[in-house]
Amino acid sequence: MPAHFTFAREMFTFWATETVSDGNTYFCKVEQRPFNAVLFIGDAGFAGSVVKKHWPCMPWNYCDFDILDCQGNVVYKAITQTMDSIQEPGEQILAYKFMHADGSYIGRTSELPNLLIRLGGISEKRDEVMMVRDTGDVVVLKVKKDPNQRFWVTNWYGEILSLGTTGFADVRSVPMADPLFVTFLVSMQFRNKGLFSPLVNCILLLLLVGAVCFGVRKWRQTANSSGQDEDYDLAELLRDNAPVLEQGCCAGNRPR
Repeated sequence: MPAHFTFAREMFTFWATETVSDGNTYFCKVEQRPFNAVLFIGDAGFAGSVVKKHWPCMPWNYCDFDILDCQGNVVYKAITQTMDSIQEPGEQILAYKFMHADGSYIGRTSELPNLLIRLGGISEKRDEVMMVRDTGDVVVLKVKKDPNQRFWVTNWYGEILSLGTTGFADVRSVPMADPLFVTFLVSMQFRNKGLFSPLVNCILLLLLVGAVCFGVRKWRQTANSSGQDEDYDLAELLRDNAPVLEQGCCAGNRPR
C-alpha cells in the first residue's frame, strides 16, 4: 500500500465507487454492492471483497465486516466495540477492533465519527477523522478528509506511519502494507454507506420527493372535489324544496 494515498468518491458511477491513487497515479478501486464490496487493484483485477455481518447496514450505523481474499477466504475481521478512548483515557467510545482470521489482534481505530443521513457522509468538523493503532498501541495510520469539503465530502487522504510497509513478500505479517486491509478499512468507515454513487442517490432522492409532492397534491384535489360535491348536493336539496319553503311562515302566507 502506498505510504500516502488518496480516496476519491466517484460521482458518475452506478455503484458507490471509490478510486485510490498514489499522488496522480491510479492504484485501485472499491465498489460497494448490495451485499458486499469488491476491490480491484490496477492490472491485477479482482483482489478481494468485504462481507458485512449485518444486513441491511444502514447509512447511520457501523457494521461488523469480514475481509476476504480473491479466493473467498476470510483473512481479516472487523468488529465494533466499546473501548477506552485514545484521546481521553477513561472515556468509553465506539471503535473498530481488527483481527486476523484466527482471532489474533491486529489493532484498533480511534473513536468512530458520527454518521448522518446525507449524501456528504460523516459530520465530523475536524479534518483528521481516524487513527489506527497497532498491537503496540502505536499510531500506524492516519486518515484526513479534504479540508476544503465541508458539506459534501468526497476525498480522503491517508498516511501510513508504520515502518517497513513495502518490500514484504507476505503482507499478512504487516497488515498496513496490505491494500486489501487498508482500502476496506478506510472505505467501510469514511464514506456514504449508500449502495449507489452520489449522483444516483441524488436522483433517487429527487424522485422520492417528487412522488411525495404528487401524492399530497392528489390528496388535496380529492378532498376539494369531495367538498364541492357536498356543496352541490346541498344546493340541489334546497332547490327541490323551494316551493315548500315559500309556503312557510317566513314567506308571508300565514292565515289571518
